[in-house]
Amino acid sequence: MPILMMPYRIFLSSPGDCVEERSAVHAVVTRVNADPLVSSFVCLEVVAWDWGVSVPFEALSSPQVSVNRHLRTPDDCDLFLGIFNCRFGTPLPGREFRKLDGTPYQSGSEYEFHRAWEARRRGASRPEILMYRRQQELPTCQDNEQLKKLEAFFQQPPFMENDQWTGAVDRYQSLDEFARKVEGHLRRLLSQRQPASLPRFRDWLNNQASLLTANAGPRYTSDAHVETNISQAFDWLLVRQPAIAKLDKALSEVWKHLDRDDAFSVIRADMEQIADALRADMYWQTTPDFPFMLGTLARAEAHAWAEHEMHERAKEQEARNDTWRYREHSLRQAAYMAGEASDLLRNYWSLSQQRVMLLTGPAGQGKTHTLVHEVNQILAAEGIALGVLGQTLSTADTLWDAICRRAGWLGTHDQLLNKLENEAANRNQRALLVMDALNETPDRRRWRNELAGMIQEVLLRPHLALAISVRTDYLKQTLPLLPDGMDAPWVKWEHPGFSGIEPDALLRYFEHHGVKAPVAPPLGEFGNPLYVQLLARSMRGHPLQHWLPSWLEVWRAWMVRLEEDSKDRLSLDNASRPEVMRRTMSKLAQAMLEDGHFNLLRNQADDISREMTGIDGVIAFLCSSGALIDRLENDEDVVEFGFERLSDTFLADRLLAKLFEGKVSKEEKLVVLRTALAPGGDLHPLASSDYVDHPLYFRRAGLLEALCLAVPQCTGAELPTLLPNNDADFRDWELSQAFCDSLRWRCRPEEFGMDGKALRDLWRRYSDRSNPASELDEIIRFALIPGHPFAMEQAIHPRLLAQETPGARDAMWSVNLVPLWRDEHSNLRQLVIWARDANLHDAHADIALPAARLLAWICATSQKGLRLAAMKGLTRLLAACPRVMEAFLPDFLGVNDAYVLEAVLVAVWGVVQDGSDAQAGTLAARQV
Repeated sequence: MPILMMPYRIFLSSPGDCVEERSAVHAVVTRVNADPLVSSFVCLEVVAWDWGVSVPFEALSSPQVSVNRHLRTPDDCDLFLGIFNCRFGTPLPGREFRKLDGTPYQSGSEYEFHRAWEARRRGASRPEILMYRRQQELPTCQDNEQLKKLEAFFQQPPFMENDQWTGAVDRYQSLDEFARKVEGHLRRLLSQRQPASLPRFRDWLNNQASLLTANAGPRYTSDAHVETNISQAFDWLLVRQPAIAKLDKALSEVWKHLDRDDAFSVIRADMEQIADALRADMYWQTTPDFPFMLGTLARAEAHAWAEHEMHERAKEQEARNDTWRYREHSLRQAAYMAGEASDLLRNYWSLSQQRVMLLTGPAGQGKTHTLVHEVNQILAAEGIALGVLGQTLSTADTLWDAICRRAGWLGTHDQLLNKLENEAANRNQRALLVMDALNETPDRRRWRNELAGMIQEVLLRPHLALAISVRTDYLKQTLPLLPDGMDAPWVKWEHPGFSGIEPDALLRYFEHHGVKAPVAPPLGEFGNPLYVQLLARSMRGHPLQHWLPSWLEVWRAWMVRLEEDSKDRLSLDNASRPEVMRRTMSKLAQAMLEDGHFNLLRNQADDISREMTGIDGVIAFLCSSGALIDRLENDEDVVEFGFERLSDTFLADRLLAKLFEGKVSKEEKLVVLRTALAPGGDLHPLASSDYVDHPLYFRRAGLLEALCLAVPQCTGAELPTLLPNNDADFRDWELSQAFCDSLRWRCRPEEFGMDGKALRDLWRRYSDRSNPASELDEIIRFALIPGHPFAMEQAIHPRLLAQETPGARDAMWSVNLVPLWRDEHSNLRQLVIWARDANLHDAHADIALPAARLLAWICATSQKGLRLAAMKGLTRLLAACPRVMEAFLPDFLGVNDAYVLEAVLVAVWGVVQDGSDAQAGTLAARQV
């Protein structure tokens, strides 16, 4: 395998009286590069402002600023080579360049040396620093002032401290001696970088990333990656250039619109202070003073609005000339820009400052995919990143030891952290350490005892950032308990899934799997990457009955797809073994339940699959299809389900199958399930939160949700009504979360255990009703699910039609629409924007009719922007699917709301004008 030739950059720094020495350095570099031994693994490059392509000196910047902007800086090179004769150099502008103690740099050479030295003092292992000074008689140096500065420079740290030499300076008397010394020192440094002597840390990191990707299995789909705004959070966590540039842009917009008069003089002075601080630390090596920025922006926004209000009070209409309008616009823009910059900082600055992200979200939301993708992207960009999955960590060690063991790191965890720190410091960037799926770690309770200390060890190293992920419903069981009043040492970040980009995600995933994406509003589980992935797989050759099938429908369709794939790839088409893949997966799930660890040794899984199918290679097939993943645990191969939600579904299916064995009627099943959930029953550890040591408790949250989905079909009852102490005041958070979440994953009538009214009462009992707008938004989500008890024709539509006055309707409906419209992630906003902007061609009536009804009722709002957007969406939707107008129009043509009636008439006129369906247009016109 050929050795990669790496550049070895030498930063050459000297005042103007070292021209001959600089030429000698270039000659030495040329000679060393010609050495075949050296050129076989490295290529030397000289970074010097007076050599090769000239530096463009910008008219509005000092020469040193131009050099910094267009050439590599000293701290970005491998070797800093400083040369001094008699001169020290020309002072730099004090406003732009100051030392950490606030004093100005006396020359560009001093500034360049301090850049290199500061990098080393921060813990970086490069650049190496070599300093040379000509040994000569004092009378030969004519400029005494320059000589005094030079002597003072070498009599201070790091060269001297308390009159003792603490650093080294190489002296030379002739040019030849200088050249020999430089070449000898350079060859000695290069000998330490020969491939045989290099610790292949980069190769090790890449190998770890490959292992991380393999262990993630189907949770990471690189070929179908869809960019989301979660990457912006990582930009701030790692202080990457996009975050720096975005803040700089936001602040510059504020500055641009601030008035130059005395009214804003104090705020402008504070903004200049912010700009100076950011300019002096362009890479945020020291975390900027974000609280000061926020305070300044808040004052700028408040003052701009105050000035704007005073300006608006001008009563002389003739005074409202162009000058008046210009100032009014500037004040308004200054307030808007200050508000937007404040929002940006409030959303993200804590990530940059705390350096620890806690990524949360429900199962299948894409947490693992995001973290694995970040690790791979960082390494591809020559950054530093390392990740481990919680489920791959052993139970025999401390968590740090388990991480080192899993990564194959032979040293201590301190040495690992130090290595990551030094490598990151060398690059003037932060390294990312990822610990994914803490809740899936064997004996996850260890995190409660060890995580706080682990975070402190990471934070002792300023170039490290940590990202950990925990499934939302396992937060309490996994994370340390914090004392009252103590701030969390992490920034909690909810993973958005595909929220806000659902149409793009649908197209990308469905295109990847070769199926046609449904024309549908980006609501509900279309924001869940796991659901979208399995839905796309299940639809290959098997179109589903409607646009938003339930989870159990998708699960069954996916199993059918798996059966067909096994016939093609394994030649499994034996009539004596029907549904062999489903039965094999069920048998594996049963063995996991009996084992209590929710994974199996690979040889055990192979034995089970061989027994069920009669052939070898089945487990390998299931792993390649994403149903299972295999990994190493304590030097043994183990297999487990590829997704937690899949695992929970199979496990719940096996629990119920064992329980209902021999039972036929729903009544019989109801009795045995109620008994199993009662104290002393087999499933009571799921009914109570007290059994923390029971294996089922380890998966309680996921299993409760899976049972909430499966139990109604088997028993005709909802799970919460079967639990003991069902009427107690104590709120079981995991049960509440499981039940409410399950309602989003169901649609068929048989998937519900009670009528709509009783189900609505039960939902309101278990849901969070503290925010009426959020509750309404959840009902909007349900309203668009075909066949759901809370579907549009069952809940919102008849209730709004029944209101006798627009005022009564506004009180229960319209007043909550504006807050939802302003919320970028609300279901209402996503629906309206989809109808207004998306390609609606081929929209199905099952989607178009409830969506059209919702859009019409949204037009009842008095908020003009929302009403116009909903009206446009309604028009486009009816034009795309005009056949729904026959069912849509009768209820709305007699509605007692002028806004709604206007929107409906405009939409009908749009359909008639469109003319693509003349028959539907004619019928609609007659109805009107």
